[in-house]
Amino acid sequence: MLMTEYCINLFKTLLESGGFMKLAKHLLIILGVMVSMSLLSSCGMSTREKIESGLKEPLSVYPTKNLEDFYDKEGYRDSNFSKDDKGVWSIYTEISKLNKEGLLRMEGVMLYIDRNTRTSEGYYFVYNESKDQRKNYKKQYPLIMKNNQ
Repeated sequence: MLMTEYCINLFKTLLESGGFMKLAKHLLIILGVMVSMSLLSSCGMSTREKIESGLKEPLSVYPTKNLEDFYDKEGYRDSNFSKDDKGVWSIYTEISKLNKEGLLRMEGVMLYIDRNTRTSEGYYFVYNESKDQRKNYKKQYPLIMKNNQ
């Protein structure tokens, strides 16, 4: 809105003073700024699309109903891995809530999936913070997956 008012006032002033060359110069500057702004804004879209397409394939496995899907999923490889080593996937998920005292209560799972031996193990944990030290606790329960159960 301000840009158009500026242009109209500039045009009127230049017409009255007879400075058409100045008008052309100002219009070229304004046009150049508008073109560069449109080009810069369109560049961001292609970058965003590249990032989204790059994340589609790795995130396609989530949410999973069958943990055996992770055995066949390809991951990042570098020169430190031998050709036959499939590696170990580490899956960590946690949810934190406020307890009655306003402190954190955390529950979650840490799961290690060995793709070479096709076994999975880990632990389920519960951490509760309390103002009373006697009510603080950390518990871990072992998890072992056999036959996808």
